[in-house]
Amino acid sequence: MQSRGEHFGDGRVAPGHARSGEPGCINDGGSWLTSTVRTDETLVGFVHQERVCDYTVGRTDKSMAIATSGEDGLTWANRGSVIAGTDHPLRDQITGEGGFWLLDGHDGFLYADCLRNTDWQTVVARAAAAPDCA
Repeated sequence: MQSRGEHFGDGRVAPGHARSGEPGCINDGGSWLTSTVRTDETLVGFVHQERVCDYTVGRTDKSMAIATSGEDGLTWANRGSVIAGTDHPLRDQITGEGGFWLLDGHDGFLYADCLRNTDWQTVVARAAAAPDCA
């Protein structure tokens, strides 16, 4: 996969742009920010991840991770995967859960939603927006 973003020598990547992980990792096909929400002094970002990609046959396996930045998005710390599908990668299909957007419900919770590829159902998740979980 070609890079979609500017890479800096110290490991930072321009926000919103792809960066591929090591072969065999959950983001070996790339990862990029889909949305950000500010909680106190921290930006919380939702990161779309893809693996085992072969776009020529329509295959990718999607998941989502959380990243945080205390520097207004200048650098990001990967906090790990938080949403993944229960299906397994298939030879010529899109699998997994990805493409979520993160929203602040202004009720103490952050919400995420997407349309699942396997059955076209809406998936919704929520988590507490407490500053100590960033």
